[in-house]
Order: sequence, then structure tokens, then C-alpha cells
Amino acid sequence: LRLQEGVRLVRLARETGRSLEGTFNPTVLSDLIEEKYLEITDTAIRATASGRQRLNAVLAALLDARL
Repeated sequence: LRLQEGVRLVRLARETGRSLEGTFNPTVLSDLIEEKYLEITDTAIRATASGRQRLNAVLAALLDARL
């Protein structure tokens, strides 16, 4: 997520064996999107410019909320 292009969802699924929602708590994902720290497209998850400035906190929220 440190890169502007983010992480491709296909790669995430291949690496984890799960979907995005199966890897991370959907409520936390939704909160981070609503707060404009993350964005999810059809192909990738990426941190916004604001999210990259707070990336350690964004990653901590994601990892603390793993399923």
C-alpha cells in the first residue's frame, strides 16, 4: 500500500487464499474508505494521498481487524 498503485486484488487473493473481505474486516475497510484513507477499485486496493500520510495507522487498523 506504500505505492500509489496499491495492491492488485488478484495478487492479494493469490497470496492469502482469500478475498479482500475475507482477509480484512469489512466494517474496518468501510470506515477507512469513508474516512478517505483507502480506495478500492475493481482491480486494486490503494491508500489515498491522505492514507499514505497515515499509512502506519491505516495498516495497524487493517491488521488489528483481520478475520
